[in-house]
Amino acid sequence: MSAALTPAFCPHCHTPNRAGARFCATCGRVLTGDLLTPGATLQGGRYRVLRLLGRGGNSAVYLVEDQRLARPCVAKALQGYFATAAESRRAAADFAREARILAHLSTEHPGLPQTYDYFAEGERLYLIMQYVPGEPLDVRLRAGGPLAEGEVLGIGAAVAEVLAFLHAQRPEPVIHRDVKPANLILDGAGRVKLVDFGLAKALPSTTGGLEADRHTGAAGTAGYTPPEQWALRPEARSDVYALGATLHHLLSGRDPYDPFRGAGELNLELIGRLSVFPPLPTLRPAVTPALHRLITAMLLPEPAARPPAAEVQAALAGLLKPGRGVVAPRTPRRPAAPKPAPTVLSIPPLTRTHAEALAVAWVRGAVVGLPPDMPLPVLSATLELVPFALARYTLAARYTNPAGQLLHALNAAGVAVLDGVEGKPPDAALTDLLMAARPALCALAPPDAATLLPFRLTTAQLRDALIAHLIAVHTTKVSYRNSQKRRYSRTCKPSRGDIRFEDGEPLLLHYPRWTVTLRLGEQSHTLILYPPAPGGAAPLVEAPLLQGTALCPGCGRLFLRAHLIACATCGRGVCARCAVYRSRLGLFRKPFCSPACAAG
Repeated sequence: MSAALTPAFCPHCHTPNRAGARFCATCGRVLTGDLLTPGATLQGGRYRVLRLLGRGGNSAVYLVEDQRLARPCVAKALQGYFATAAESRRAAADFAREARILAHLSTEHPGLPQTYDYFAEGERLYLIMQYVPGEPLDVRLRAGGPLAEGEVLGIGAAVAEVLAFLHAQRPEPVIHRDVKPANLILDGAGRVKLVDFGLAKALPSTTGGLEADRHTGAAGTAGYTPPEQWALRPEARSDVYALGATLHHLLSGRDPYDPFRGAGELNLELIGRLSVFPPLPTLRPAVTPALHRLITAMLLPEPAARPPAAEVQAALAGLLKPGRGVVAPRTPRRPAAPKPAPTVLSIPPLTRTHAEALAVAWVRGAVVGLPPDMPLPVLSATLELVPFALARYTLAARYTNPAGQLLHALNAAGVAVLDGVEGKPPDAALTDLLMAARPALCALAPPDAATLLPFRLTTAQLRDALIAHLIAVHTTKVSYRNSQKRRYSRTCKPSRGDIRFEDGEPLLLHYPRWTVTLRLGEQSHTLILYPPAPGGAAPLVEAPLLQGTALCPGCGRLFLRAHLIACATCGRGVCARCAVYRSRLGLFRKPFCSPACAAG
């Protein structure tokens, strides 16, 4: 029996249309093409269609039986109608090129399905691939909810390893463009397979006509696709964003697609507003802080700010404890020699008990009116050694006008600090803390309970980043008049040669950082605590506005919401000391947050 066709169903309004129709009779949109019926055969009867597995964009995927080798396979068909013959030829060329790439890559990495055959039949192109019997992760999420953290770490490390392999291909990297739970399958042995490489993506698209549906289009899948891919500029780290969205979904159970339901036509501005990921601790308080920070970095809007796939794989593998993941680590060919205990330059970290006590004391001191007997139980406390680069510098430069007159002289000396992970300067409070701790640094072995975060930048890269930071800080614009009294301005920008580091190279150090989660009332809150330098007065605490509390607009202090008085005009809470009481029309006196509200 030859390939038989069924009536075409519109993927937009789901209305059946006659076989061979190019446009939907109900909504008028272009149809994705006709589908093969079970029992239809391909390639002269070698492949028999068993059932439709899925469809989206310009392709349909079928489960077929290879009757020659008696094995199940997956047949992916390029289908759909194109506006011009040139677009059709381009789609066919892309399909053939990616089929050859996958045929080469699938033999080199076990995380990719094998590619068996590629052929044309009629007006369609077909790609025959390995059938992976297993359960897609989206099905598992719908059935059982969020996954265990250990299992998510194993899945994420395995997928990141596949992406790193794809992105390392030359002469150009291979970009998957559609990483999501539906395209991750766990086989019978618990191994992860990355499927559906979106081979039919030559159809042009503009952001003005994007649809918020679950099918993969020219731009991607709503909720998992980064901004640059919606703008049709995908790159290797676009896959890192999609993997971050997938890990967020697996841990929280919140589908990133949910905000797009019913959104209809999309544009880049609307996509930016809908692509929001709540902090993981608010959805899953027990998540490891290091994993939360890694996923947050993977979801940054700027591609250059995201870590590459190889670093993501290393970070996830470092968090994965033995026996928790679904992917067994590869057995090394030779037994690795035991590594010596790392030695870092740091100050001695606080003990867990001391860090918990400091966090509780900070909350009690920050929230005004907190009952002394109110319990503040600590839920978790983790210690990390965070990398920083610190350099003492001098800067001397002179700037003159074309006539040789001195316009500006710059003589500066100080200390510059950069984060060793992202290469960015920390805030002023943390910079002051690191400068105060510099004389007390010593070489020590990290505690067993501490996580040592490695430097992502080399010493040379950190030196270049420090120089670029100092140039940006000391760049200024100077106005002057020439001999004809005309006003001019010049940007006085230091050069690299104007900057000298006293120690030759930046000082690489690690500073202890405690992440403490405690419960205040019915809410859990996470505080970041940097212990004081030896001889210092108090620790540096970074904390968001605690839930259940509010700032008084008058004095700026933090109060429990129950201890604030609502303004009769604007409704804002104000403390009893800052409240303004006025009577109107001879009635009872009412509280207001400011004289302006009282006058209104």
